[in-house]
Amino acid sequence: MLRRHRTRPRFAELLEDRRVLDSTVVFNEIMYHPADGDSTTEWIELHNQMALDMDISEWSIDEIGFRFPKRTTMPAGSYLVIAKDPTEFQELSNQAVYGPFTGRLDNGGETLTLRNFGQRVMDEISYDDRDPWPAAADGAGVTLAKRAPQMSTDRPANWTSSITIGGTPGAENFPTIDSTPITRGIVAPDAQWNYEGEGNELSGTGWETVNFDDSSWTIGDAPFFAGEFPTLPTPSADGDSRVGAAILIQNPSFEMGTNDGVGYGDIEGWTTLGSTGINPTSSGTSPFLDNSQAPDQKQVGFIQGRGSISQFLTGFVPGEQYWVELHYNARDCCGSNPSITVNLAGSLLVPPTPVEPVGAEGDFYRVIAPFTATAENGQLLIRNVGSFGDHTLLLDAVSIVAAHPSQVTLGNPSFEASGEVSSIDGFTGSMVGWQYEGQGSYGVVSQSSPELGNVEIPDGGNAAALKGKGSLRQTINGLVPGRRYQLQHRFRAADGAVQPQLRLRVGERVLQDTLVDLANTGDDFQLFSGRFTASREAMDVIIEQHVDDPQAVVIADDLIIREEVSVLETELPLGPTTHYFRHVFEYAGNPSQTQLILKHFLDDGAAVYLNGEPLYRYHVDGELNANSFASVRVGDPAWSSEVEVSSAALLRGTNVI
Repeated sequence: MLRRHRTRPRFAELLEDRRVLDSTVVFNEIMYHPADGDSTTEWIELHNQMALDMDISEWSIDEIGFRFPKRTTMPAGSYLVIAKDPTEFQELSNQAVYGPFTGRLDNGGETLTLRNFGQRVMDEISYDDRDPWPAAADGAGVTLAKRAPQMSTDRPANWTSSITIGGTPGAENFPTIDSTPITRGIVAPDAQWNYEGEGNELSGTGWETVNFDDSSWTIGDAPFFAGEFPTLPTPSADGDSRVGAAILIQNPSFEMGTNDGVGYGDIEGWTTLGSTGINPTSSGTSPFLDNSQAPDQKQVGFIQGRGSISQFLTGFVPGEQYWVELHYNARDCCGSNPSITVNLAGSLLVPPTPVEPVGAEGDFYRVIAPFTATAENGQLLIRNVGSFGDHTLLLDAVSIVAAHPSQVTLGNPSFEASGEVSSIDGFTGSMVGWQYEGQGSYGVVSQSSPELGNVEIPDGGNAAALKGKGSLRQTINGLVPGRRYQLQHRFRAADGAVQPQLRLRVGERVLQDTLVDLANTGDDFQLFSGRFTASREAMDVIIEQHVDDPQAVVIADDLIIREEVSVLETELPLGPTTHYFRHVFEYAGNPSQTQLILKHFLDDGAAVYLNGEPLYRYHVDGELNANSFASVRVGDPAWSSEVEVSSAALLRGTNVI
């Protein structure tokens, strides 16, 4: 934590070189590189420096693909925001937020030009992420902010970084000027550190200096811990308290078999009642699937009029919680709409729900219904209970997985909705719940697939496979910003000749980056468990195979995300006496006007250095080496009070602590 005293004067009329333009509607604040890397939270703020309202109808910023609508007026002295995603600014009045814009702000700097309807340049900024522009605005969560509203735009000296994380959209950047210290955190409690955990003697190596090469060290997230604690829960090794497993459903994606004519007929694996069938037909036509696309692969099942499909399922663990997931739509025809219900073992999971067609560009509706199993087996019954008339219910991607009570809702987390596929090469179409990006191929594999060599699937009968360079992406909803979550999944390389590289990200945070050992026949799946702090209510989880070779195949299964009850993060080995930690950070302020405040969460001895210079000691005495012990008995950690430390070693730019 640091405190820096403000020394900003008030500005009246400034004696400086000003670019004379035809307007005094100017750029005032820019969020060009959000901390989470999510471009949807980018925005630009304009300020009307005039004491008169300004008509800015059809003015534009072409670099981001934005043009103001007709009859747009900017009140005297006001501020407005142009947002990549205006829904991010619901707390502001509708008059103050415009967008979306189609482009993206360049994290490395670019020129932005505000033009009027006649293409005359009204204001222009050429910002950069390097000196003399403020470095803190480049991904640290703060904005590029003009020091005072009446300053000109083109001089880098007129710009700084905002005081607050997220800036001040729609308002003055620095509304008050006083001597109250500005407090900014420079090392977060959950920051990522490089650490050496082998207990090697590093005295005299310069390990505490900026230029030391720590590229061979391990990377982990704070807080670090070793062993058990009397009052603090430690993270579970795998976070998996489930007893049950995914339930086998025959033909869950309706890909097995097909029917002639318009598609009427039996559905393999299901007991049918009424007019049921599959689309597309054997000739490739889809008279019932007349809007949207199949959520999973190519085919869907249908129930025309009142009727049902059912399947007797086994393998439930009584008392355990499960999710049933299915996707549904309605045929866009004939003046009537179907209504869906779902029952399991006589219990109503989905009450009668009228279904409107989603339309050509829409996605099928999705329902994920939790339930607690009451018996080891039961009948899954899906019915069309619409009123009498000509209406058709469309169905796809039915699955049931075991779930944690605290688990975050994910679509198709164990990849069971596609049903059994002979190999990745036999998979065609989309995979429900996931979006594929890449140059390779993807799909699901089962125990008998050649990619696995008869290895048991960790959960259910399927796992996802990425062949060649590519990724699967899903947006997680329902996260609580600021809360900690644990992610775990099982992974394995295919039986092949090229070692795959598995990367797993949540948002821009890389949780796993692993060269996966080539598998031998019979090798089990490995377990990965990592943690992250939610920065938004909705974040993307991305599973990527990074090696650009079609022989590199990675297989993943059983993805779980749940709230983490432990504040502890990275486990260290208990053997070594000493561990070494390094964290590199950037500081854009003036070190001579900075007061450093240290808070720590320690239960052991520690010596803290800043850029190679001693900064602080806690429960250690004398000359230190790799065998030095703490001077007090170890207890449970607790946050310390604020400790003022010297800023003499602090540098503008790159620092290491």
